Amino acid sequence: MLKYPNQYQVVEETLNHIDLKDIDIYLEKIGKDQDLSVKNLSVESITITDIEKFAQICDYLQINNVKYPLRNPQKIYFIESAESAITFIPIELDDRSVSIYIEPLESSPDWITELWATNMDKKKSLEDIEFINPRDLPSRSNKKHKNYKN
Repeated sequence: MLKYPNQYQVVEETLNHIDLKDIDIYLEKIGKDQDLSVKNLSVESITITDIEKFAQICDYLQINNVKYPLRNPQKIYFIESAESAITFIPIELDDRSVSIYIEPLESSPDWITELWATNMDKKKSLEDIEFINPRDLPSRSNKKHKNYKN
């Protein structure tokens, strides 16, 4: 969806044996590791703390009989690449199943794109910088240099 954007493409799935924290960890990892085959990958999120906003999301996704998650925060993710951007919304259905909804950002309703714009406009400070332990970086010794001849 990021590589070949289609304004009308929507993905709706229910995933079992997973929770919101698992999804958050995975999306954070692909953002840091640039694990997708797209250029300029960026993963941003907004935490939904307002129960009325959560109800609005559930209404939009046509998901009924769910409660605001107490164990892990409810988030909306905005995943962007050089070619396109998507809105990724996971909703916890029960302890170990999550409904995911993915659509192009441009197809999202105004109130979601306004959340994205607000998140993009917020000022970043030094506290927002995430540092990586040098031991977690891939080893350079395994890479061959272009100008190096054996």
